[in-house]
Amino acid sequence: MTNKHNDTDKAASMSPERTVLRLYELGIEACRKRDKEQVSRVLVSLINMLDFKYADMANAFFDVYNFALEVLESENYEQVQSLFEGLHEAWNEAFEYSKQVN
Repeated sequence: MTNKHNDTDKAASMSPERTVLRLYELGIEACRKRDKEQVSRVLVSLINMLDFKYADMANAFFDVYNFALEVLESENYEQVQSLFEGLHEAWNEAFEYSKQVN
């Protein structure tokens, strides 16, 4: 049996790009399981990773993650999962593109 905290800790030991992808995956899995505590933990981890040196981008993601936390309060797991899936797809495309360019 895996430890939920351990999964989040493992994600934190990866590169920042991979960590974000893994956290989105953990969020999707937690939504499917309707695990409110784990979804919340993932969102808080994502918020804690934001770099406010890049205020515009960080604030935009903060708003999205905060919105997801608000939606989570009503236990609308489908909406939060959809958000995670869209973010995962976009982040993965950007990550793959950056690997090709660099």
